[in-house]
Amino acid sequence: PRGLFTVACEQGFPSGCEDLAGLHLAAGPGRDAQAARTLFEQACDQGLGSSCSNLGFMYQSGDGVTRDPEKALAYLRRGCDAGFANACRSLWLNVGGPPVSTPLPRRPSMKLRIVSRSWMVSLV
Repeated sequence: PRGLFTVACEQGFPSGCEDLAGLHLAAGPGRDAQAARTLFEQACDQGLGSSCSNLGFMYQSGDGVTRDPEKALAYLRRGCDAGFANACRSLWLNVGGPPVSTPLPRRPSMKLRIVSRSWMVSLV
């Protein structure tokens, strides 16, 4: 899959960069946290909130980078602003208040209702 992710990343697909970064972070020989950081930055700059969040976690823990709580929070905020819920939750836990500078997009809620003895799921 490394070759496929590399091609996807080179063609401008941020999820390809993120997946390739994940392979670089995998334990074992060939682990390269610096390459992962670069790829996460590339995907984050293209608006992929999960990559911004991953960068935040790297800076929070010091995994492959110098530990930097301010950078960690900045990347988590970018991830949250891009709509990635895990980044929002981490911000909430770290700063103890509403983490977003812009409102998150609302997602439809799921409601179940009984229709003629069968279950039907409707989006509201």
